[in-house]
Amino acid sequence: MDVLLYNSNGFITETSIRNVAFRRGNQWITPRSESGCLPGVSRRVLLEEGTIVEGDIRREELCLNETILTFNSVEGCCLGRLALLSSRDTTA
Repeated sequence: MDVLLYNSNGFITETSIRNVAFRRGNQWITPRSESGCLPGVSRRVLLEEGTIVEGDIRREELCLNETILTFNSVEGCCLGRLALLSSRDTTA
């Protein structure tokens, strides 16, 4: 489990420990560098390969259960789904 982070303008930046990309049409879109996202090693490689492209992803554009791609240089790439947590889900 992880959380999405966004900047003061409402643009998604990354998760707490990974970069992220969202499927839009036939492309994986990762937040633009200007959003303040982490300039991760895996992110750079995926951009150079053309696997992902930069774009703007607004918080209000997100859909529950949509498939996302998260990645970092330690864990590699992982598919995930967006979900909302209730306060009950976050208490131990």
